Amino acid sequence: MSLRILFVDDDQDVINGYRRIYYKFKSEWDMFFALSGRQAIEIINKEKINVIVSDMRMPGMDGDELLKEIQKTHPQILRIILSGHQDEIKIIRSLSSAHQFLIKPCTPEDLKAAIVNAYALRNLLEDKKVINLINGLGKVPSLPDIYIKLENELNKPDVSFQNIEEIILKDPAITAKILQVVNSGFFGIPRKISNLMDALNLLGTNLVKSIILYLETFSDNHFDDKAAKFINEIGKHSLRVAEITRIICKKEHIPKTISDDIFICGILHDIGKLILINFENYIEAIDHKSNSSLSISQAETELFGYNHSGVGAYLLGIWGLHKDIIQAVAFHHNPDDLIYHKDCMIDILHIANGLAYYKFKDFDIDKIDFDKEYVLSKYSEGKIRKWWLDINLES
Repeated sequence: MSLRILFVDDDQDVINGYRRIYYKFKSEWDMFFALSGRQAIEIINKEKINVIVSDMRMPGMDGDELLKEIQKTHPQILRIILSGHQDEIKIIRSLSSAHQFLIKPCTPEDLKAAIVNAYALRNLLEDKKVINLINGLGKVPSLPDIYIKLENELNKPDVSFQNIEEIILKDPAITAKILQVVNSGFFGIPRKISNLMDALNLLGTNLVKSIILYLETFSDNHFDDKAAKFINEIGKHSLRVAEITRIICKKEHIPKTISDDIFICGILHDIGKLILINFENYIEAIDHKSNSSLSISQAETELFGYNHSGVGAYLLGIWGLHKDIIQAVAFHHNPDDLIYHKDCMIDILHIANGLAYYKFKDFDIDKIDFDKEYVLSKYSEGKIRKWWLDINLES
């Protein structure tokens, strides 16, 4: 089935250019074109559109306003801004309405890759209710005290990115949003950034302040005490997993570029839970099922037909994060299902997640919550034991 893509730009010459440039994809795409936000809405109300690619600055209804309207009325549509205007304020505004921000000039191949990769992630989920929920979200829940700590640190005359990094890494939602911004086309960086310190240095103090202020302004603190506690536990566990990956990578002399990616995977691996918490009675349902000896992931799958791994990967994918990070998040509970992966990223994440939950005084590999058969096909029991001892010494 062809992808149905709507291009929106108020310049007729640009629209004509789209028709000419993307004609090569006519066997794969059904393309529609609009010269205004209103015209785009008319098309969407008549046609089934999968993806919208819109300019930012347009008279009447600009790109951000258009995507916000589509977000409310047609949340299943993937939303991409493709603009030549590098306006920081506009970009920050668009973070809640656009899944990705690409900067002109953008090659047909780059745009195709962005669209196809994001849309292909739908294979991880089949439930339209979940897809609509994710696509309709402008944010992921975070705890208010994170914002307070960041604001205090950012307002110091001698801002320390090291302190800011330490605070942000405790919150998967803010970590993901910072990485989404720095990996947007606005910065024109030829490589994907997964190291948070690199991201902070590239963004600079003022833009980090703007992003945090935006997230704080539009944060939704409607969660009750039980949900807030759940969110806090996710943050603590995610940081613990990330710290364990760093210890393992250090012991195994993993190159820093890969180690940084695995660390970020640790921070983000449970971000799907912050999406699912928006479902009514999610926590109560998971608590009930988990009491029957099921893991949270198994309970989610039994109750809803999907779990937080796929939900989180889908979100990170449409945000444009690196495919290796997306794959690791998607399969961190079942790495054996990933047919091909070129490095140790998912293996270390899977093991670190299991060791983070391990609370026994003595080592017993049968009590670690991971795929024992898969892990032992890659690493010896003695090596796992050594990692566990190193983790306990450094914790």
